[in-house]
Amino acid sequence: MRVIVKFASPFKTLSGVDMDPVDVSDGSTIEQLTKILRRKYHDLPFDQEQTFYLVHDKVSKRDQVREEEDRVMIFQMFAGG
Repeated sequence: MRVIVKFASPFKTLSGVDMDPVDVSDGSTIEQLTKILRRKYHDLPFDQEQTFYLVHDKVSKRDQVREEEDRVMIFQMFAGG
């Protein structure tokens, strides 16, 4: 099945693309999708504590199963002061 990955900064800058349709196995989770993306985009900082995933504009957990044509946005939270 295919999911659509949309990158937000810094992922967009480091990957060089805005979005990427990714083929995953049926029943794949966000964690499995992340493993595929790590192999494809070696420079992306998939930090467990700071990387977040939105699926159809709702926060998704890493063990959540994806469905055909899901739109997954990947981003990191930044804090400053």
